[in-house]
Amino acid sequence: SVLQMGARTVPEGNFTLEIFATLRQDSGNYAPLFQLADATSADVLTCCWVSNNRIELNKGGTRLFLQDNLLGTYTLGNLYHVCFTVTTNYDGNGMSQLRFVKRNLTTGADPIIADVVPSAPWSPADLKIRSLNIGFSVWSGNYDPAADYDEIRVWDRVLTDDEIASNAVARAGTLPDYARFPDAAEPSWPSILHRWSFTENLEDGVGDLDGVYSGTAALTYTDGNAIALAGGARGVSSVSFGAGSIPEGDFTVELFAKNRTIRNWSRILEINDNWSTINNIYFSWTLGTTAASQRFRIAKASTEIFMREGQLGELAVNTPYQIFVSCTTNYGGSGQSLIRVGARDLAGANPPRIFEGATTAAWSPTNLISRVLAIGRSSSNDNDASATYDEVRVWGGVLTLDQLAVNAANGADHPYGLLQVAGNPVAAGVAEPAYGYTYDIASNTVIQCSATSDVAGASGFSGTCTGYVLYACTNGVETVIAQGSGSSFTHTAPGYPCRLVWLWRDVLFQAAADYQYVVSFTAPSINVGSDASLFQGVPVMVHLTDDASKFSYAKMAFPATGADLAFYDSVGNAIPHEIETWNPSGESLVWVRLPSLATGTTFMMAFGCSDTAKLTAQAPAQVWTGYEGVWHMNATNLVGGVTTTPDATANARAATVRLPSVSTIVPGRLGAALICEPVSGKSRQAGFVVPGTQALWGTSDFTISGWFRSYGGFNGNSSIFATKSSKTAAEGGFALSTVNTGSELGFYMNGSTQVKTGGFDMGSTSWTWMTIAYRSGSLTFYRNGAITGTVTPGANYTAAVHDFGIGAYATNLDRVAYYGEIDDVRWTKTGLTTERVSVDYRTVNEADFFNIQGVSHDDAQTITVTKFIPELDLDLNLPECHQTHLTDTNYTLTCSAIPRDYYYTTNDVAYRCIGYVFTPKIGKMITGSDPAFTFQPAVMGEGAIEWRFASCAYRARVHDVAPFLADKASITITPDDPAHHLFGTYYTPGTVLTVTLTEKEDGVFSGWRGPGYTTLPDPSAKTFTTTVAARGDNPEIAPELCGIVVTDGDTRIASDNCARVPPTTYIYVATNGNDTADGLSSTTAIKSLST
Repeated sequence: SVLQMGARTVPEGNFTLEIFATLRQDSGNYAPLFQLADATSADVLTCCWVSNNRIELNKGGTRLFLQDNLLGTYTLGNLYHVCFTVTTNYDGNGMSQLRFVKRNLTTGADPIIADVVPSAPWSPADLKIRSLNIGFSVWSGNYDPAADYDEIRVWDRVLTDDEIASNAVARAGTLPDYARFPDAAEPSWPSILHRWSFTENLEDGVGDLDGVYSGTAALTYTDGNAIALAGGARGVSSVSFGAGSIPEGDFTVELFAKNRTIRNWSRILEINDNWSTINNIYFSWTLGTTAASQRFRIAKASTEIFMREGQLGELAVNTPYQIFVSCTTNYGGSGQSLIRVGARDLAGANPPRIFEGATTAAWSPTNLISRVLAIGRSSSNDNDASATYDEVRVWGGVLTLDQLAVNAANGADHPYGLLQVAGNPVAAGVAEPAYGYTYDIASNTVIQCSATSDVAGASGFSGTCTGYVLYACTNGVETVIAQGSGSSFTHTAPGYPCRLVWLWRDVLFQAAADYQYVVSFTAPSINVGSDASLFQGVPVMVHLTDDASKFSYAKMAFPATGADLAFYDSVGNAIPHEIETWNPSGESLVWVRLPSLATGTTFMMAFGCSDTAKLTAQAPAQVWTGYEGVWHMNATNLVGGVTTTPDATANARAATVRLPSVSTIVPGRLGAALICEPVSGKSRQAGFVVPGTQALWGTSDFTISGWFRSYGGFNGNSSIFATKSSKTAAEGGFALSTVNTGSELGFYMNGSTQVKTGGFDMGSTSWTWMTIAYRSGSLTFYRNGAITGTVTPGANYTAAVHDFGIGAYATNLDRVAYYGEIDDVRWTKTGLTTERVSVDYRTVNEADFFNIQGVSHDDAQTITVTKFIPELDLDLNLPECHQTHLTDTNYTLTCSAIPRDYYYTTNDVAYRCIGYVFTPKIGKMITGSDPAFTFQPAVMGEGAIEWRFASCAYRARVHDVAPFLADKASITITPDDPAHHLFGTYYTPGTVLTVTLTEKEDGVFSGWRGPGYTTLPDPSAKTFTTTVAARGDNPEIAPELCGIVVTDGDTRIASDNCARVPPTTYIYVATNGNDTADGLSSTTAIKSLST
């Protein structure tokens, strides 16, 4: 039996540890009362229950203190208060003073106090991880104690003797759970980097990494905001979030998920290098098919550096969990990372189950290389998970346990919106609206579209409403209650509408409003194949030539340079571009990175803006994110007597021309190219080498592509790509070179081992788009986008020992080089599929790959943008420019709840404000029952204010008739499930309730009574059903009991000797006057109660 409090339980400086505990029986060899320790016995402080009650301190394997019987023995069954304090550097020379105070609270004997000074400088920082262990020893031979622990406290200062005595007298349990003391600083929240809420899509609500589904089974959305993966054999269903989905430093991955069916080794998540098992993190739902266990493992270069099994117990099927994985890099300063993993049962009240520990070797997320986060799928041949994922989040730092608890309480799909007041639409850039708006719309209300195109992505010009979707909200869950086409509709459905979406057809993008001209590009039919993730973030080439009906250089503000080009996706988000070649008298070539590419993908190009302050700069590094190097071969630089050609990626890996060869710029396949031109015999000493790349290769997946045009000077050794000194060298790496004077290509590995393919005529003088892709152990050769052969290199393919050579062997000048022209070489550490290789070739080869359409500035676009409109305009006493003013000082927001015809017509009824919910962007919700709320920007930050209205009037939780009648009768209302409560003690409209009165003794139930005229099918029935109305018009009723002897002076006695329940415990019933759905058609009246 082991309890570990986890890393950093105690601070690095002064502290006090308090323990209230009882030893039940002599537990044997050195059973510890507590330990403060690193992961091993080299750095540990131990205080034992038994074995002479030993106290021992070790630092780096050296004993600094050991003493037996320092505190005397512990009597079995007695409650003790043990206090341990550390005062660091008390002498100014790094020495610490340790104080132990032991009190027997059962006998009340005087305390035993012992002061200790270690034999050498020491502080809690020397314990590194600083884990507090209860009932556990890092020494394997020590026993676990049989003991009861009542309470444990850690203070970040040294308590005085008086404070220790006071705490001992007060005993355990006197401080509230999770008490916050005045000097306890609340840690700041890390930034949230990615958030996938699965609201009928896989979009990233915070960043730009949309999820990509892959599998043979259809993706199922459930409850409107979750995905259900079918699971089964590998390849059935999974979602990948793309490269870079985990940061290179500290992080937390947080999931809200449940496992529906046990599958063999199915994964909760994986973080890997494009599905390689060499460098990865995997976390399985079960240990094989063993339900009561699971595995969490980290591999670095195929070596296991962290592994835990069964630490979280059983993750029960069909039980929702908050699951989290966090990493603190360079923990302890030695390059290792501290890993924390946990799961919290969201259906129960249990605390989270957590384990943590340090990696056994230096490691950080950079060792995962491409850092691809995926759910449901294994990089091995294990089953896909049959699991439901409600939300996945990635944080740019380590969440504290308190912060994780806040997130668990708020649940998935919790809003992170901006403050919204005065009925303003969702602000630009917010990916999703805040949930939970409870503005009341009466039945049979006609709602007219008054939307204007003042939303993000729209131009502000005229447009047309083409449809609507109306949602209702219950506890943050949205359900569609009405949808259709047209610019108005009649709302007849019950429930609380919370979000109205108008589908709006608008003109030009707001982002392009400063540009005179826009053209659109549409992709043809594209086969995505088995891995759709490879079609996320795709660089494509746009070919521009003069065409009066589409694009014209003469219409540009800067035709000489193309500086006024700007590109946008189909909803107006800017996307990066790079001009490779600009030729205003001919063809210009521009690279554009599309967020995704599929059949019919549309993106826009704007031009004709003369304001230099509003122009969009080129961003080559963003275009080529995920590539190790991209060499357009269209420019040279002379650096220190060496000729280089630049790399377009952010890595800046310029390729160096091998001396003494020369390289000349000539017209190329795409703009310009460079000649690989040897100076001697046209056979040696040519090509390019990329310095500093040897360590990047390994044996993981890769793809290399480029244009080649031979001058015909080949023999059997001409190098195309190489990381070896020659093709037959007995060394790691590879050499791709010609065989049989260019009719075949050989992939040479260690020694002369080779695999080769025909179908290449590298001796031809025509341009060839050359591609080799190494994916999951399989090597595929492509010529002009088509496969010429697939081989398996096998175990002879090992890590490179030389830098990357293009048209050359990396280091050996006396080897045959490629002789000809080279253009646009690119290298990525992703093994591309045949479908992706084909598309890459088509975009660089086909000038008309994208269908280009000219659009003038005034023409309507075939785009649809969405506007969110609150259903009730709240007339709040705030300045109009609220976002500016609210950051300056505190403001009191007042709910006046005035229905406004500006949005829709409604009956002239009063709305009663019953409270508010303020949801901060990060942090805990603030609720109240007042019609006013004081917003404090400095304390609360951004957030969404939600006013609650009494449009339903059935009070909940009225179980007992009254305190003085509790022994006579009781009332129950079912269902009494918090899920049915909208706010506080009010039920959701439309809920059918059953009200039952149960007599206990001495009384006779005679009926229900209430003020006013109300109807029930049978007023004398002890049980009846009623439906909560959607309006606040429910009369009050109360039960009447007769024949009761009442002695309480506060009870009112009517003339007929019947006692009525006081109004404070009235319940409410629905009537048939305003809500046809309540099912009450009888006209039987409830008697009026005049008092």
